[in-house]
Amino acid sequence: MKEVIGSYHMFLPRTWLKWCIYILYPVFVVGSLHVLYHYMQYFPMVCVCLGSGMIVAAEMMLDTYVFLGIGARDTNRLEYLKTSAKGMSLLKKALIMDGARRFFSTLLILLGVYFVMHLDGGIKDAFPLIKYVLCAEIVFALMELGFIVTRRSTNVWINLIVTYILVGIADVISITVVQCEVQAWMLVTALAAGSGLAVVGRRQIGKRAEESYYDERTESVIENDEIWE
Repeated sequence: MKEVIGSYHMFLPRTWLKWCIYILYPVFVVGSLHVLYHYMQYFPMVCVCLGSGMIVAAEMMLDTYVFLGIGARDTNRLEYLKTSAKGMSLLKKALIMDGARRFFSTLLILLGVYFVMHLDGGIKDAFPLIKYVLCAEIVFALMELGFIVTRRSTNVWINLIVTYILVGIADVISITVVQCEVQAWMLVTALAAGSGLAVVGRRQIGKRAEESYYDERTESVIENDEIWE
């Protein structure tokens, strides 16, 4: 586990980025919704909706500093990995840890929203805990879907457009979830969808990385042949 976490941190070279990912952004989301609910009297449905959208926006924006464009054909993000025989292994472990961290961060943040709504005389029967869990799974799946697009392009504007669209979808779905009767099959389906999208996205990046290694070896062989000629 220590090695997997270390591999992930290789892509988080700046201390402020680690602080944002692990502490600042989760505390900001939960703290903001605590204020909105207890002091500004926002409805629980609105708070859940805002929480889901804030998570999507924060994670998509933070990813621009971590893996944006890592699977693009014209990227140079893989160059330093080619200098080590363990480069591919490091990348795979980092991507796995990134997905696991995001899933648990999303789940913990929305569970935090659930608990702060029940502090200081909050509405005890606002929404069952299971609805927050389903929202977390769906939000995770939406982000993984977005990363399949954004990590294959180095264009930041594409990232912004995808983020804008996904935030809107997350808001609508969150409102739908809190209004419906959650059943076990919904939890299983959402979790399977998120896991499947995570696997697809990481395989695409792995395939691109392997192609990059192959392209470099081919260019090296061609250059050597030209020298000997």
